[in-house]
Amino acid sequence: MTAALLLVLLAYVAGSAPCGYLLGKYLWRVDIRTQGSRNTGATNLARVVGKPWGPLAFALAFLLDFGKGFLAVWLANTAARSGWVLPRAASWLAVGAGVAVIVGHNWTMFLGFKGGKGVATSLGVLACLAPREAGLALLAFLLCFGATRIVSLSSIVAAVVLPLAAVYLRLRGPVLLFVALAGILIIVRHRANIGRLLHGTEKKVF
Repeated sequence: MTAALLLVLLAYVAGSAPCGYLLGKYLWRVDIRTQGSRNTGATNLARVVGKPWGPLAFALAFLLDFGKGFLAVWLANTAARSGWVLPRAASWLAVGAGVAVIVGHNWTMFLGFKGGKGVATSLGVLACLAPREAGLALLAFLLCFGATRIVSLSSIVAAVVLPLAAVYLRLRGPVLLFVALAGILIIVRHRANIGRLLHGTEKKVF
């Protein structure tokens, strides 16, 4: 039990690494907490950096945030296979690590408990926990983004598709619960964006 709690705590610390903020500060000499939406995620970094480096900034931040989500769950699964927890608790450990890394990203301990919206990190978690469902959600994101160039709308569409895909593919157990909660959290974190979308004032990323 102690080992499992330690792993979940480490997942939170890893999630707290503010990748977008660090990239902005050290590569482009900007503080994205004070510009744009003041969000520390990939989208705000890309907007603040602007052209021609915006797409590269977005890709780097997205991949790093995705990576910490994937790594947290992969380590939890590896620990479970190594006998750190009872077999029946393995899924709960993976879900716990997934929740912790997303919470760390959204409310990072290094920046006054303010962070991003958790889309890339959630996708990384889901790629390890539920790859088929994550693939369908990513496809929905890419199709919507290709048509609109609006990251927030694409993220919301993916968050809606995610639990629907989980039900369709008959996902079960704690992973299904996580998928539902992840989709809800992404939508809640985009509530300000939803208001701008309804008023037609939401900006395209590039």
